[in-house]
Amino acid sequence: MRAESVLWPGARSCGDSKMVLKLNECCFDIFSSFNSSSRLYIRNSECLECDFTGQKSVIRPLGKTSFILNVEYPTEFYIKNREHAYCNRSFHFGDLGKYSMNVSHDLCSDVLVKAAPESAWVNIAVVLSVLTTVLLGYGMYKFIATAKCCRPVRSDVPFHELEVNVGGTDSRNSQRTYNSQTRCRRHSRIAAIDVFRGIAITLMIFVNYGGGGYRIFRHSPWDGLTVADLVFPWFIWLMGVSVALSLRSKLRTSVPRKKILTHILNRTLILIILGLVINSGSSSHGRSSDLDSFSSLRIPGVLQRIGLTYCIVALTELVFARPQRNEQYGPWNLCADVVDSIVQWVIALAFVAAHAFITFMLPVPGCPTGYLGPGGRHRHSQFENCTGGAAGYIDRLLLSENHLYQHPTCQKIYQTRLPYDPEGLLGTMTSVFCAFLGLHAGRIILCYENTASRLLRWLTWGMLLGLIGSLLCNFMENDGFVPINKNLWSISYVCIASSSSFIIFSGLYWLVDYRRFYGGFPFVYAGMNALVLYVGHDILKKFLPWYWKPYSQTHMELLAMNITATAIWLLIAFILYRHNILVVL
Repeated sequence: MRAESVLWPGARSCGDSKMVLKLNECCFDIFSSFNSSSRLYIRNSECLECDFTGQKSVIRPLGKTSFILNVEYPTEFYIKNREHAYCNRSFHFGDLGKYSMNVSHDLCSDVLVKAAPESAWVNIAVVLSVLTTVLLGYGMYKFIATAKCCRPVRSDVPFHELEVNVGGTDSRNSQRTYNSQTRCRRHSRIAAIDVFRGIAITLMIFVNYGGGGYRIFRHSPWDGLTVADLVFPWFIWLMGVSVALSLRSKLRTSVPRKKILTHILNRTLILIILGLVINSGSSSHGRSSDLDSFSSLRIPGVLQRIGLTYCIVALTELVFARPQRNEQYGPWNLCADVVDSIVQWVIALAFVAAHAFITFMLPVPGCPTGYLGPGGRHRHSQFENCTGGAAGYIDRLLLSENHLYQHPTCQKIYQTRLPYDPEGLLGTMTSVFCAFLGLHAGRIILCYENTASRLLRWLTWGMLLGLIGSLLCNFMENDGFVPINKNLWSISYVCIASSSSFIIFSGLYWLVDYRRFYGGFPFVYAGMNALVLYVGHDILKKFLPWYWKPYSQTHMELLAMNITATAIWLLIAFILYRHNILVVL
């Protein structure tokens, strides 16, 4: 039993001891007619093939006993009395709700609602409505203002100002590039890239700050997919788009390949070092002590994964990029984006094949070959020390347990003991494939001038990858051949995430760059300084005004706090834009 907490107005207590319900909890009262003590056994429905666990408190005979249960997932439970099981039930309790059930030898009542749970999703609906209204209002204002003032739409931005990298737009050497483009096709800046990246970094900040305590804005415990799981592969995919446009621009303007190579290696090194610096804080490593000790520094990380992926994809494109076709018509023009990158496709698919071979064929001591589970309580605790299968084994073998993330998302539900890093070494192979798919989206921009041609190909790739990912997971969350798993960066997960990237980017391109219905506010500013926002939000996440100790344990307050923190970073991005401050590598 836990200590009593201070009650805030509207707070709900549980049981005679006045235990205060916290976020994602409910109170469950059991009225027993048994003459002897009983015990409540529960299992979270998200815990695949786990055993039921008995609660510490026993059910008192001929009386009421109160339990506090987690409500994020449906709960399976039964009551055991003298070796007999009663009242086998499955029920999805609501947040901060109060429930009861009557139990006897010949009666198990339905679960009764004593106090209705919090209508948590109403808050999300209100926020989405307000956000939609603001965006539509701003868009209407811009449209009217533009029409009245007859402001010309800028569409003659030189090709070199197309997207450059994960950190924003690189406008260096602009005049020299512009003067050298007498024979190059002119392109306008692809604003949808900044807008998409801005949406991704905004969601990432909101998720990392807590996402209002909602499960959909948290990473999946193991298999499955949430909104939070899509953000990182969106960044990787957009980085691939940037590589295609940036390298082609430099090669067209006769920038020496040696200079490009140096720039790629320097950027990779900076990203990795910056990621290690961020990891030296407890927020990313999961430790509260020895933060300055190299013996416990987390080596993998988000920026490290981005750096390695960028290096591999950029070097591959630099070495094997072919001169762009000048003809607009011909027998191969219909699939020029694929024909001109056959070697890159072979390399990308080789990474996928290598990942699959290692995942399913590498022997892991004490674990079944090809195991893809979280370990711990999974499969009735048979493979307790097999968290992550081959991926986890490789990281623990090469990097050691002290240098990995200490609190994986599967730890709470599956009660795992081993550390596991979602940005580990093996997953880099499939993140390379994700970036390559983004690079191919950028290559489509380079190969086809017509908007319909671009949209058709992007949407085709999006649907094809979605179908492949769904087939790999057998259209199921669990039990598929290759489950959708963000922790493992499984190929089905990469296909589904890349599918969403193609489709979302197509929609944004049509809205922002083609029809110009939407200017990208406020996300376009965040997309231009994504690196600043990522580093800044991680460093300052526990400082005012981005964080305060919640007064109440409700979704409403957490949602307000997390939205406020995210909005502040969007405001900072806008201020940086207004002062022409763009931080790039």
